Amino acid sequence: MTKSMRVVTPWMLGLTLTSFLVTGCGTGRGGNGNLGSAAHASGSAGTSSAAHAGSAGTNSAAHAGSAGTNSAAHASGIASSNGAYAGWPKAGAWIPIQVKNVGQLPQGILGNALAMGPSGAPISIGGYTGQVSITNIYSLLPRVSSVANLPVRTHDAAAGFIGNTLYVYGGGQATSYNSVVAVENGSAKTVATLSRPLSDAVSVPLTVDGKKGLALVGGYDGSVFRTGVAFMTVTGTPSTGTVGSSSVGGPSRGRVWKRLFNLPTPVRYAAVTSTSNTLYIAGGLKEQGLSNNVYAWSASTKQLHTITVLSAGFQKAALFVAGPYLILIGGEPAGGVPTRRMLEIDTRTGKSKVVGNFPTPIADMGYTQTASTGYLAGGVTTASGEGAARSVYEITWQK
Repeated sequence: MTKSMRVVTPWMLGLTLTSFLVTGCGTGRGGNGNLGSAAHASGSAGTSSAAHAGSAGTNSAAHAGSAGTNSAAHASGIASSNGAYAGWPKAGAWIPIQVKNVGQLPQGILGNALAMGPSGAPISIGGYTGQVSITNIYSLLPRVSSVANLPVRTHDAAAGFIGNTLYVYGGGQATSYNSVVAVENGSAKTVATLSRPLSDAVSVPLTVDGKKGLALVGGYDGSVFRTGVAFMTVTGTPSTGTVGSSSVGGPSRGRVWKRLFNLPTPVRYAAVTSTSNTLYIAGGLKEQGLSNNVYAWSASTKQLHTITVLSAGFQKAALFVAGPYLILIGGEPAGGVPTRRMLEIDTRTGKSKVVGNFPTPIADMGYTQTASTGYLAGGVTTASGEGAARSVYEITWQK
């Protein structure tokens, strides 16, 4: 996979369920380690401050131009009053964020995925050193240790846990993969095959209609940007489905897929997080330029709503949810230079504020969270792609 943009074709409507579920994916990282600023398609060089729209302490710029931003946030069914978030600050106030370096990866990597393991330790999956993709799966706490190895070298995969099983979707090297890998008890094996390759997507845990599973957002397959958001859960009964049915890749031991919704614009490299029943999506690379939209989808109402529209687009950022707040860290604005900005977004109002700077410019990192703590590991610190990071950070917040 090279990090330069490939030729893309217009998104096609009327996709079948199967193509909806697997369409998306496919850029990579060449041996020169270049992050592919050409892929940022906005044309003009940007600065770090452009990534999160507006100067520190300026809220209006971050959501200007979004008609009905506040009403959309209220209508989302996520929170419409302070009573929904007892103990959190009232709208208009912001929460303190602490960042602590808690470890070091064995080597600098970017394009790795992070998933929260059942024991409460974040797990790092794959990645790219700037020269080669890796197979390593690491547990990051209480110290960095090896968990397993993927069947093949992989970066830009999506990953998450269902129960005690880690699922890894797609990713790739020179080209993207269409595999679904399951990791259990120190062993990783391919358990299903997607009908199309997938990389540059994000997977997060979600509960839909009482079923716990993983939502899969965005991505690219080498020619088409992915607009659909899919959901995979595991039932107690082995499936006999084949590609074209609700299962993916033939007999799948109960791994069942469903379509949740379509994004207004297909993206890859979006920042994604979730609560048990709400999915949040921010930014990402579009077919032309960068997205500046921040969305929420409620599993209760099955509705997608715009929380806010930031004044500048970005990709490859980390996103965390803390009560009524979203915390957006790092990412690349137009021009491809990683930023240090830490931005809070109040989902009740759509307003946002830059609340501080991360210790280093950072983008294209793995990230995950518990209810009260976020983790971030790896990433790139320079636009050249040569600054693959080793640090593991813990991000905490207070009401």
